[in-house]
Amino acid sequence: MLKKPSFIKKQMRKIRTREHIIADLSVNHIEYYAIKCGFSVERIASDYGYDLQIYTYDENGEFENGTIYVQLKATDFIEKHKRKEGGFTISIEKEHIECWSGEPMPVMLVLYDVKSEIAYRVYVQAFLNSNSIDMKSGKKTHVIRFSPDDVVNESDMKKWRIYKNNILSQMDRKVVHHA
Repeated sequence: MLKKPSFIKKQMRKIRTREHIIADLSVNHIEYYAIKCGFSVERIASDYGYDLQIYTYDENGEFENGTIYVQLKATDFIEKHKRKEGGFTISIEKEHIECWSGEPMPVMLVLYDVKSEIAYRVYVQAFLNSNSIDMKSGKKTHVIRFSPDDVVNESDMKKWRIYKNNILSQMDRKVVHHA
């Protein structure tokens, strides 16, 4: 074992925590499936409710408009998120839900189970449309439910592209930009 020279004082160093490691594992999991689909992924450095942006490409590899936003939650203890009736739940801050509900492009909330290497997703806007969450209540957090059937894989990620393209087709280039 190498001995440190006596003139080098013990310094406080940054610690790579388990939370950092599992967060990176969750990013890697999503990036893997996105790349398998021929998509590209950008990590968002400042986390204000989104961790990743996914850009899609058509069958010819041509870039498509729009983006898919992803917010990741990773856990070593998926058991603490299990529901008696099946699936999983997590609490999300009201501010994030308000931000996501106003986003026209798809937002995917992903719960990544590190031990099983399985990620579950909720299409946030669709979830909010079909579940009544009282945003006017004094609650600071709200519960989001994940179905055990909504597993992130290559075919699921291809659906994300369809969701995004469906939104763009609804806009039908009717957006007017004012200067």
